[in-house]
Amino acid sequence: MRNFNVLGEVFMTGKIKPSYDTNRKRLADIIPLSTPFTIFIEPTRYCNFKCFYCLHSTKDYKDGEWSKTGYEIKHMDEKLYDKILENICKFPNKPKRIVFQD
Repeated sequence: MRNFNVLGEVFMTGKIKPSYDTNRKRLADIIPLSTPFTIFIEPTRYCNFKCFYCLHSTKDYKDGEWSKTGYEIKHMDEKLYDKILENICKFPNKPKRIVFQD
């Protein structure tokens, strides 16, 4: 990176780089995977948002989509949570990303 001066103001120049990993591999070339790239964990089903596109938004309706799933609105059992984390540690490589969502 270098600096340049225009009318007494200093500007910096630099390279614009992509926001993704440039050493990516084609998924078709590496499946089956020994370790998932991403793991989604939902430690709770409690949510007070009413996003129109989300299943959670129908939980207050008797005939809503949420009631059709049979899911209970509760927190994940701590033993199950521990088991998930133990199983993640058994993968041969670290996952690239773990997402905790509700």
